[in-house]
This record gives sequence, structure tokens and C-alpha cells, in this order.
Amino acid sequence: MNQPLVPNGYDIAWTIAALISFAVLMVALTVWSRTRRDGGGSVAEVLMIVLFPIIGPAAYLLGRGALQRRRDA
Repeated sequence: MNQPLVPNGYDIAWTIAALISFAVLMVALTVWSRTRRDGGGSVAEVLMIVLFPIIGPAAYLLGRGALQRRRDA
């Protein structure tokens, strides 16, 4: 459907952004569930991941990476 106010490129861009956001959300929840079995992970973390769609998963994954690097060093 051709809309005069919204060019077709915006539809494609928003679809790609939504798919990337969903993929990062799924990765963050998967990592959280695996750390949950190891004794880590709290309900507050999963709330942060779910309630803040882009910033939450990114912050969780970057924070986990920083903790892992600190443990390895």
C-alpha cells in the first residue's frame, strides 16, 4: 500500500529495527536463563531486560561481558 506521508523505506527500516530488537531480547533472555541455572541472575534482571526493550538487553549483555572479562583476568 502506497502512503504519501510515509515512504516505503521507513517501513523497511522500522521492520529491520524491530527484528534486531527482538533478536537481542531473545539472546538476553537466553543468557539470563542459562546464568539462572548457575546460581546467578535475579528477577530484577529479567524485569530490566523486558521492560526496557532496547537499552535493557544491551545493558545486560554488555554488563555480563564485562563481568566475564573481569573474572578471566
